[in-house]
Amino acid sequence: MPTIARRPAAQQERERLHARRLRAAELFAIGVRQAEVARQLGVSPQAVSIWHASWKAGGADALCGRGPTGPTPKVSDAQLGQVEQALLNGATANGFVGELWTLNRVGTVIERLTGVRHHPAHVWALLRHRLGWSVQRPVRRATERDQAAIDRWVATDWPRTKHNADRRSACLVFFDESGRSSAMRAWLATQRPWLVVERLPAYAPDLNPVEGLWASLKTVELANLTPPTLAEVIGQAHRGIDRVRHTPHLAYSFLRHTGLSVS
Repeated sequence: MPTIARRPAAQQERERLHARRLRAAELFAIGVRQAEVARQLGVSPQAVSIWHASWKAGGADALCGRGPTGPTPKVSDAQLGQVEQALLNGATANGFVGELWTLNRVGTVIERLTGVRHHPAHVWALLRHRLGWSVQRPVRRATERDQAAIDRWVATDWPRTKHNADRRSACLVFFDESGRSSAMRAWLATQRPWLVVERLPAYAPDLNPVEGLWASLKTVELANLTPPTLAEVIGQAHRGIDRVRHTPHLAYSFLRHTGLSVS
């Protein structure tokens, strides 16, 4: 699939933090209390106190970041786009035996296309922070999986679903198994005048981009999390979802990973 144009993840994170500080300035200007600002923006009261002092001294301009720091990357965004396209073509297409990507293999592709040699740790940094990729372990297929039925669904049901959504000017929304409760089924039955539900094939979680979202949250916000309350887990999950919302190329990568086209 074609590479989606994007800026480095670090730049996007700076922009997200910059927008959050400017939002704090807007709230200060209309008289919102610092504690409420901290709650709305999901930051500590100490951070809001520092922002408020800067805002009082210099207005919203005082909350602007200083811009990017650090050396210029050896691999440009354009070069990284070429690398990602090569990786998406698969390991065998790049001359390796088997479709398993390792850091050493990725490093070889990077050196081959850009002339830049990276330590495996630096290769991982490129994949993780600039491309938004995550570790993907070989998937264990359920013995109940019917690959022929899944292939038929992709070839016939998925195009029909897209056509129906296009005809109705409707949105396509993916859910995972958490949406299969009896309460959810009862609610869906009351929404039939406007809502069409299509089921993914059985034992085919790889077709659901929501699986990619959960994997991303589990490796970032929820990694090694041992909170004392469920509310903190929910809060961290919402922060992760907000991160993905502000990183469009990451959300698109979840869809690309399924192999389903929305065009």
